[in-house]
Formats: sequence, structure tokens, C-alpha cells
Amino acid sequence: MVANESSMTSPSCANSHLDFSISEDRTAKSPILDSSTAGKMSLFSRISTKAGFKMSNHIVVTVQLLNAEATIQHEFKKSATGKDVLDWVCGHLDIVEKYFFGLRFFDDKKNRFWIDLHKNLGKQFDEKRVMLCFRVRFYPPAPTELKEEITRYHIFLQICRDLLHGRLCCPSTLSAKLGGLILQATLGDFDQKIHSGNYVSQYRLVVKQTESLENKIQDYHKSFVGYTPAKCEIDLLVLVCQLETYGFDPYTVQFKNSHNEQTYIGATPKGVLIFEGHEVKHVLLWNDIDKTTFFGREYKIVVTNEYARRHIDLCEKSSSLKSSSLSRANSGLEINHHNVIKAKCCKRDFCKHLWQHILAQKAFYTAETAIAVKPIFSKPFIPLFTRGSTFRSQTSKTYHEFEQEEPTREQPTHFFRCQLQKHKSRDDNQLSNPEYDLLVKEHKKSVEDAIREKSVDDLLNEQPKKEEELARSEEEDIPDTHNLTLESIKEETSSKSFVTTPNKHFRQKQPNQTDYVLCQ
Repeated sequence: MVANESSMTSPSCANSHLDFSISEDRTAKSPILDSSTAGKMSLFSRISTKAGFKMSNHIVVTVQLLNAEATIQHEFKKSATGKDVLDWVCGHLDIVEKYFFGLRFFDDKKNRFWIDLHKNLGKQFDEKRVMLCFRVRFYPPAPTELKEEITRYHIFLQICRDLLHGRLCCPSTLSAKLGGLILQATLGDFDQKIHSGNYVSQYRLVVKQTESLENKIQDYHKSFVGYTPAKCEIDLLVLVCQLETYGFDPYTVQFKNSHNEQTYIGATPKGVLIFEGHEVKHVLLWNDIDKTTFFGREYKIVVTNEYARRHIDLCEKSSSLKSSSLSRANSGLEINHHNVIKAKCCKRDFCKHLWQHILAQKAFYTAETAIAVKPIFSKPFIPLFTRGSTFRSQTSKTYHEFEQEEPTREQPTHFFRCQLQKHKSRDDNQLSNPEYDLLVKEHKKSVEDAIREKSVDDLLNEQPKKEEELARSEEEDIPDTHNLTLESIKEETSSKSFVTTPNKHFRQKQPNQTDYVLCQ
């Protein structure tokens, strides 16, 4: 089924058409049993009958698509697995190459988890309604090898999100080119009649989007005249797949020698990256990792001897540099004598998920077949009494199998492409206050006229008088208009201009966007 515009609704529209009557009926109170009926029933039958009325066997799943404004909803049995939900979403979007995608959710602490495709929904969620996010979990190393255009389009949408939220790091010149490709793919050719002024500022394309960057994006947009959406998507994917942070999915952890800075660990198609702040500490290829384990809240990566020697040599070279910032870039997050990199997680469940996610990434990119991926067991928390956690492959195929696979169908002739969400332009956000501008202009003119009319002697003679007036005004609590300056006018008018300059105050009430980067 081809995804069309009517099947994708915004959250506000979707909520207005939802029908929860089925779920509400299942949660209704059980009827009262009469004495004759109750006497014929066993105790177990009574308990199970009452529980059957109170406990719903279904769960309502709402899925946010890669187009953040579109959501779809369906009711599943709690016995359904995560794979059943993913298959339903991919079927709704007409995606055949579904092993690149996954479903993600947040816990009460805003930690991100990928849904387990093998487990039942009832074992993963206690709620009657859950919200999931459809995202790219396994980024293709060579996007041009994708068989279907609709798959490339959804990878393109994920890259747009990564650019906007800062997960994909790239130079400003490349950011401008990528922004130009995004505009060409969604807006079409540049038209001076339609795209006037600073139209680029109406769209949120990259993190830390400045006016100078928007001007560069506009120049690139003009140069891409004639490009089709499919060509723009391919060109963008070819550019970004060469970047080090392509496909980087960061998880916040703590290291012993992290200089009190935020540290992140995440997988890419090539391996594992570890960041301290904005600096890369470790670039681990899949061949550099012997194994990964976890115990409690502690996550461990055992690296090869070859990588440990390379890292030690790099630290020694960096420590010999005169620049303290450069030497500090590789001084933290050391590898111990057992070739182990240790990290602390916020809780055990999060650590377990990180362990399973890294193993799933490594299996997808390095294993020959999905069947060949054997289960891996973690160390039990209490030996002999408890069982350790288990990892199983999360995809039906590995990337090697995908490369050997032939196209299974003809290309869809048409599918829905969403539009970029519009915001207020930079010009609208920076509108000045006319009353303030007039006040400053009149005050400046009066000061200049007074200085021009009066001599230096007159000004010196008036200084004692001004001091007396200032003292008297303080006693009477009357504002002294003679000592007004541009700065004081600005402070006074800005404190009283909440209605006339709402954008400044509105931005102060917005959530911290840098904290939201890792939650998307």
C-alpha cells in the first residue's frame, strides 16, 4: 500500500479522530455476580473472571513517523511482538527494505530505548497506550546500493533530523550545501517571485543556523536548479555517508577520567565512537573490538592489543604538543592494562540496552548471515541463582545478505513526500519596537542640540546644579530625566515592552534545545 497524504495526519488532527471506545469498554468494571452463580464457581474462576474484565488484552500503539508531524495508530494484542508492529508500520509506508529501521521509545527519565523485536508488547510495556518513534536504526554504509527509492527517501528524512539535532557533525561549507539540497528536494527550483528575502530562515535545516549560513544555503539552492527530489536525496546521502558521525546514535554515559564533561558512546556503520564534549576520544572499528560486556551499571569494551598500542602512541604524541587543548583531547578515557574501556550508565536497564544495541550493530554490519549470529549471554548478577541477559539478532537479514539480494519488485511509481515545516523568518523575529526607536531618536537629538547650543563654561557651571537636582530627586523618589542615557533608556523600555517584543521573552521560555539533541 502506497503511503499517501490522507493516511498521515498531524498529531493534533490524529487525536481528534481517535476512537478509544474499544479500550474503554475492556476496562469497564466487571458485572456483579449473583449468589447462585457465584456458588457454582470455584475461587480461581472468580478471580480469573474478574481479572478478565479489568485487564485489557490489547494495547494502542501510536507511531510518530520520520515526518515529525505525521502519526499513525493501531491496536495490537499484547501477545504481538515488536516485529509485528514494525512490519505493520513498514507495510503502511510501503517499505520493503525494512531491516534498516526500528522503533524507539522513551522511559520516564527520557532515556531512549529501541523496542525488542522478539519480545511481546505485554512484556515491554505496562501501559494501555504507548508512543513509539519510527527511526533508522541501521544506516546503510553505501546508500546508493539501496534497491528502492522510497527507502532512500526515509534515510534522507533521518539525515535531515540528524543535521537539525546536531548528531551529524560536518563543516559549515558542507552544511550549507546539504541545506541547499534539502531545500531543492522539498521546495523545488528557486523562484525569485516566491523565494524572496531571507526565505531560508523560515526553515530549520541545521543546528546553530546563522544568518551567514542561511545566505550560503540560498546560494546553493539557486545552483541546484533542475535537480529532481530523487537526485537531491542521492547526492545528499553520498556526501554524508563519508562523514565520521554518519549514523552516530549517541548514548550518554560517564567515564572515570572525563574531566566532568558530558560523554557519549554510540555505534556507526564502521564501529563505535566515544565523545567527550565535542571531542572524539576513541574511534573503534568493529575489528578493534574483541567483545563487550556489562555488569550492573558498568559497561565494558575489550579492545584488541593493536588498537591499545595505537591509542597509547597517539596519547604520547598529543602529550608532547605545546597546546594544552590538543594534549587534553586524548588524555582522558584511558584504556587499562587489560585493554578495557569502562563506562558507567544511569541504571542497569539502560546499560543492558546499550550492550544489546552495540552487539546488534556489530552483528548487522559484520556477520555473513543473520542465522549465523549466535545468542550471547551476559554475566549473571547473582551466579547460580539468577540468569544473565541474552542478546539475539534484531534483524532478519544482515547487510551482507542485503548486498547479495536482488530487487524483489518493481519500483513504486509514486509515493508521498512531506513538506518542510515553516516557521517565522529571521526578519519577522527581529522586528524592532517603534516606540523604543522613536524614544532613542528623540533623546539623541535633544542631547546633540543641547551640546551644540551651550558652551563648555555653561556646562561646567550647570554641573553643581545637576548634582543638587539629583540629590533632591532621590529624596523625593522622582526620576532624574537629566541623567538619562541610551543604556538606561534601553533597560527601562525593554523591561516594559513584553507585548511589543514578544519574541525575546518567548525564546527564554523555550526548553533547552541542546538537551533535546539526544532525545530525538
